[in-house]
Amino acid sequence: MKRLIVIRHGYSVTNKEKRFTGQRDVALTEVGYQQAKAVARYLVKHEKIDKIISSDLSRAVNTARPTAEALGLPIHTTPLLRELAMGTWEGMLFEDVQREYQDLLAQRSKDASVPCPGGESFKDLFVRTQAALDRILADEADTVMVVTHGGTFRCINCIADGGDYTAAPHHSLADNASITVFNVENGRLVRALYNFTGHLRDGTTADRNLL
Repeated sequence: MKRLIVIRHGYSVTNKEKRFTGQRDVALTEVGYQQAKAVARYLVKHEKIDKIISSDLSRAVNTARPTAEALGLPIHTTPLLRELAMGTWEGMLFEDVQREYQDLLAQRSKDASVPCPGGESFKDLFVRTQAALDRILADEADTVMVVTHGGTFRCINCIADGGDYTAAPHHSLADNASITVFNVENGRLVRALYNFTGHLRDGTTADRNLL
């Protein structure tokens, strides 16, 4: 049976600063690096991974790296697994976006085809995520570790529920460095483990954060 092990990247600098990140290439914090090592310890013990595919942004690649090194596997990267492109909002504090773009935020909450200013809509992200999933599911590897981002995870989760792009923004956000496992049954994603954080011990947890 094919399995996907989906990891949200570890705690990043902009997660800590409570800024929208989008496709900015930002670093992990020290907590984030420790989380990545904790992911590796858990996966090496509990899973047999055949292939690792990651967003090409460094916070995702560096979350995948300890597992890749432990297993002697390369990290295959793709921009299809990147976070939602947030345009003007990238690097802005959450509170500033909420204050300055109230009307646009209200529009986007009702219509997933409305883009961020200078960026993507959730519909764009959903289409891109579906394309990434199609490629991953067509790959001959049995168990694939996928390292991605909060918004992209929402889309994967939505696809697993059989939803379309309109439902994707309303799915719950995964914790940093959480592990979600999907079995692929008759072409559908079926959750076997969801947003698991039991591998994160003292010193490797952080407040849940957006995008």
